[in-house]
Amino acid sequence: FRVLEAAVELHRRSKGIFDIAIAATLQNMGLLPRPDGDPPAAVDGRLFDSIELLEDLMVRFGHRDVRIDLGGIAKGFAVDRALEVLRGFGLASGLVNAGGDLAAFGREPQTIHIRHPRDPRRLMCRVEITDEALASTARRFDLLSSAETTGSAIIDPATGKPTDVIDGATVRAGSCMMADALTKIVMICGTEAIEWLELHNASALLISSDGDVRITPDWHHAVHLAA
Repeated sequence: FRVLEAAVELHRRSKGIFDIAIAATLQNMGLLPRPDGDPPAAVDGRLFDSIELLEDLMVRFGHRDVRIDLGGIAKGFAVDRALEVLRGFGLASGLVNAGGDLAAFGREPQTIHIRHPRDPRRLMCRVEITDEALASTARRFDLLSSAETTGSAIIDPATGKPTDVIDGATVRAGSCMMADALTKIVMICGTEAIEWLELHNASALLISSDGDVRITPDWHHAVHLAA
């Protein structure tokens, strides 16, 4: 329920850019499974407005075609919860890594190596983090030809289509759930997402479609690009 509350708040603050009511679109694209015999759902950018959070941890869908996908925020929440558990057992420092989403805790800095979105076999940069979180998201590329994209699972709610503004993004934030969600906003908005990053005291590294790497000014000191 906490994930849904955060998703609703982010949807409001981002003016609809962050949207979990995109599962029907992902199903129609073949990126999410559809139950046997279940017909394709109508795709409507206003479906999010029919999601209502009630008391007693209950949720009401005001439209039969509402289908939600928490893939853009839930893994970050899971990382945060795992970190809380470790701290609860008295660990002074450590790192919880769930693939593209991770969080460090304690006073010791952690070095994170980030792969290039066009070629996962190639190191793009290393990042130093201390008591904070990182999340990365990218478009999908053919491993045999890094120049060819196979699409994106990040849907722009304004168009109902996969975003192609940038190739990949890594976001640093105070919580992994927030970093996870903000990567989706950055993927959709590109450099225009800087105001959302500042609002949440977050930083970002963006890889444009022409290969340029852009880093928000407050993060240059911690990002070391590979030669």
